[in-house]
Amino acid sequence: MDIHRNRSIFTFMLTAMVLGFVFWTHDTTAQPLGTFGFGGRSAGMAGAGVELINDFDAVYLSPSTMVYGKSSVGVGFMWGVNAMRFRLSPRPSGYDVPGPQPEQARTQSGSFKYPAGLMVGGSTGFGLDWLRLGVLAYIPLGGFGKEYTYYADERERFFSNTLHYQLLEDQLSGMWIIVGMAFKVLPYLSLGGGMAFIPSTSADSLLYMPNAADDSTREINLRSKTKLATAAIASITVSLLHQRLRLGGYFRDQLCMRIQGATSGWMAGTNKLYPINQPVDFVTSYSPRQVGVSAAMRLKRVRASLDISWQQWSRYLDNHDKRAGFHDTVNASLGAEVPLGKAWVVRTGVGYRQSPVPEQTGRTNFVDNDMLAIAVGGQYSFNWLKQTLQIQIFFQFQGALRRSNTKKVPKQGAPACGPGVTDLCDESPSTPGLQTGNPGFPGYSSGGWLIVSGIEVIARF
Repeated sequence: MDIHRNRSIFTFMLTAMVLGFVFWTHDTTAQPLGTFGFGGRSAGMAGAGVELINDFDAVYLSPSTMVYGKSSVGVGFMWGVNAMRFRLSPRPSGYDVPGPQPEQARTQSGSFKYPAGLMVGGSTGFGLDWLRLGVLAYIPLGGFGKEYTYYADERERFFSNTLHYQLLEDQLSGMWIIVGMAFKVLPYLSLGGGMAFIPSTSADSLLYMPNAADDSTREINLRSKTKLATAAIASITVSLLHQRLRLGGYFRDQLCMRIQGATSGWMAGTNKLYPINQPVDFVTSYSPRQVGVSAAMRLKRVRASLDISWQQWSRYLDNHDKRAGFHDTVNASLGAEVPLGKAWVVRTGVGYRQSPVPEQTGRTNFVDNDMLAIAVGGQYSFNWLKQTLQIQIFFQFQGALRRSNTKKVPKQGAPACGPGVTDLCDESPSTPGLQTGNPGFPGYSSGGWLIVSGIEVIARF
């Protein structure tokens, strides 16, 4: 089999793989962490540099660029310091809902813990310079099975009785694995495709209560199954001007973790068995569908990159599998790197992330902000055991643009709380006036900053 026929077969296989992934995963949702870059090089440029990355980090960022670099294997570690906070406005009197009150007192302010994470990956071409296969894993060190769900409205008062950074917490808590493939179709054109995996769970609990008047005695069985949610990643790269200019585009499908099942069984009454059936369908670790374009240019000693992405947050599902009314967003990053001699490279970049959350004047209380990022990074290369080792570090400051939300009571009066209601609602319609225990009432503000840093060690061979 000659080289041209070999490449034709691989081109067909890659195209079929990408299209198959796209159609197969269309309704399952896929794209993981990467708010402002992934890996030491991109994160050191605030998310820019997608077309410059050619090691295993490209499996996530843009698989098609892997063919422009040597085979690689490495490990990385990232951690963060979080000073993001929300603060609730003082609650006026006269709005408390009659009846039993939550045991948890209303928390006036709050934040969340930024988890540390481990990255492991590798890429190889099996001796072929026009082919690369890669694998990449991200493991949150706080525990990859830790998932929390919240209500974004008045129902949360019976649980935590406060607000939560649901979007940021979801994106930082999930474990995922990506495999990918890149193939150079022509000297100036490469294609890439891959698949992302995160765990999902199906669990059913079977309950029998022999005495409905005494819930201290119950018999329970459990049926649980762990599955994988999957989604596609695809990219294309065009290299021009003797590889001094690279243009590319990438697609990452939406991805979420689902926890599905039901509590079902029987409860014994006087002379009857009463059926119990409570289905559950939780959604966590949601990342939106994303389409991006990237351009990288080498100007003498400087390599500069501009990256713009569109994210389809309008399909966002909250923790209880409901649309939240978010809007799509556009994010941008601009970065550059400069070699200093043969061993050192310094990097810097700026980025902007638009919040998909509209003004929270109604029933829901999603906490999120537009973010500005400033990043610096560096790389030191040296030879060890006849292999090239690269140590990459980055430091990134993310500032949240301060935001305030004030609840609005509809002119015609607050409707009764129920399915499909989006306005601030009345939990006791029979009582005169508005009665609400909504934790976000009468309003709240949010702001602060994050500092994210990391180190990555990569062997090239």
